[in-house]
Amino acid sequence: MQKDVIVCPSCGYENSTEQTQCLQCKRPLPTGAPRGVTKSLKGDEVTTVPVPDQPARLARIEHAAQLTRTHRDAIALFVMGESEPMLVKGRGKIILGRHIPGERPPTVDLNNYGAHLLG
Repeated sequence: MQKDVIVCPSCGYENSTEQTQCLQCKRPLPTGAPRGVTKSLKGDEVTTVPVPDQPARLARIEHAAQLTRTHRDAIALFVMGESEPMLVKGRGKIILGRHIPGERPPTVDLNNYGAHLLG
């Protein structure tokens, strides 16, 4: 699964592509901004990768293993309710968590997947 976001150049918050101003810092988002998901954290590049369709002959876990062999610098994250894993590539730390206002956003914001409902 690849989710397109606009990363705020002021605070780094990941906003949906429908937003015109950052939900975190309320500053305007750049118009015509690339709708990719690459962002820079402390100089380390972190990228989510489009996941190719799962071949019918492979089970879900085998598909993830095949993807991580192809993208050796990636981890596959399975999100409940999503049909495909999310591949996250990066060097250095990859932080999974929930964004808390006023703090640096995590690499993968679990609020986007209902984590705020789970405590």
